[in-house]
Formats: sequence, structure tokens, C-alpha cells
Amino acid sequence: MTTRTHTETVTFHHPFKLDETINTQPAGSYQIDTDEELIEGLSFVAYKRTQTIIHLHSKSKNSSLTRALTIKASLLKQALERDRAADGNILKDLEIDYYFLGEKS
Repeated sequence: MTTRTHTETVTFHHPFKLDETINTQPAGSYQIDTDEELIEGLSFVAYKRTQTIIHLHSKSKNSSLTRALTIKASLLKQALERDRAADGNILKDLEIDYYFLGEKS
């Protein structure tokens, strides 16, 4: 089976909770790893998500320590949406450039 891992960084602007079983985490940037598996037998290339991992910051004084926690991607999405709603701008981190006619950045 062919698998791939996509790594990205997400930023929470406010302390957040993923669910009731995980303690509140401080605002900051977090590494997210998404593992995907090739769906074989199709006439096109497609992958399905097999797991999502968030790397949580250590609560100890040794800042190089992290905890890797497997989570549901939907919980991460909901936590990010709540964080953006608290800012009043849910589009803040989308990588979209807005141009009006005749304008260029």
C-alpha cells in the first residue's frame, strides 16, 4: 500500500479544546500530520485520510518535548472554526488573494 504524510502548521489565536477528554491547550502554532493511503483500483489517483496527528506543546520546562496525539480531523476543524469565530473573522487564515477589477497586489 502506498501512503503519504502531509505536514502543515495551524495557529490558534486563543486557548482551545479539541474535546472533553483533552485538556485546554494554549494559543500558538501546532504541527499537524495527516496520513493518507492510496485508493487502488481506480482509473484516477485518489487518497483517503487514515489518521490526523496533532503535536501538542509540552507543559514541562523542556520546550523541546511534545506529545503526538491522534485525533479526528473533524475535531480539529471544529476547534479551528471556534477559534476563528472568536476573532470575528473566519476567513483570516485562508490562503486566498482578493483582487478587485484593475487591482494587482
